Amino acid sequence: MESAQSVTIFGHLKATGLIGMGTVHLQLARNGAMSGKVTLPNETVQVVQIGSNEYSNAPASFWTALGFTAASARKAAGRWVVVRPSTGVVVRHSIFQSIATGMTTSLGPVTNAGRRKINGREVLGVRSSKQDFVVWLPTSGPALPVEITGKGVQITFTHWNSTPAPSAPTHVLPMSVLSVAPPP
Repeated sequence: MESAQSVTIFGHLKATGLIGMGTVHLQLARNGAMSGKVTLPNETVQVVQIGSNEYSNAPASFWTALGFTAASARKAAGRWVVVRPSTGVVVRHSIFQSIATGMTTSLGPVTNAGRRKINGREVLGVRSSKQDFVVWLPTSGPALPVEITGKGVQITFTHWNSTPAPSAPTHVLPMSVLSVAPPP
């Protein structure tokens, strides 16, 4: 993974907080850029991150759940909004780097989880005792993960080093024009 520049991931995640159970379909780059969508239990949010610029495109219910007024949520619905980094609406660090770091430094002792086929590829599972997940690696070719599985997580990796770079959306609404709802 150290030499990889980009990857596409698709999978199911169970997380705490705002996300809950959902799916992700993201194109990730080593430089931290990403684009794609996160499907939450009730809606789909499109996300783009390029450098320090973060953008989200979501339905009104998403913006309302984040505490914006109904009028602001309607204004933002279905439009690209530049998100302030402090809001945490989209991931503020490189998912790519987090995956790479997690797989190379924090696995702890590993054991053989067996062999199987994923999308027609022969893979060998490496079970992490520390992180409670299995990394499935191809039995031939570069040792780039094909899938990660664990409690509440299944992420498939495709298009290593051939994922297109994301581009910034156009006709963007600045978050500063949205109003936060007063506390109840």
